[in-house]
Amino acid sequence: MLISTSVVAQELSLSGTVKDEKGVTLAGASVQIENSSRITVADEFGRFKLDKLSSGEYSLRIRFLGYADKTENISLNENRSVEITLEESV
Repeated sequence: MLISTSVVAQELSLSGTVKDEKGVTLAGASVQIENSSRITVADEFGRFKLDKLSSGEYSLRIRFLGYADKTENISLNENRSVEITLEESV
């Protein structure tokens, strides 16, 4: 009898909302995992989602025209949702 086992890496997702300091959602904000080609754009409600991630530490780079770029360090070991606030550029 042959017994086969396989290990399947758990695929996680990171979702969230991008807003400004007044709570206004920022549709079209880009959210990128630094040092990778993984990028997404916030929808008309400021929501974004990155799928098929492994558990670990990630640095997200968030950009939106007229706002200061922001880097958020995220620890991911389960599906997670975050709220990101950008500040207007001066």
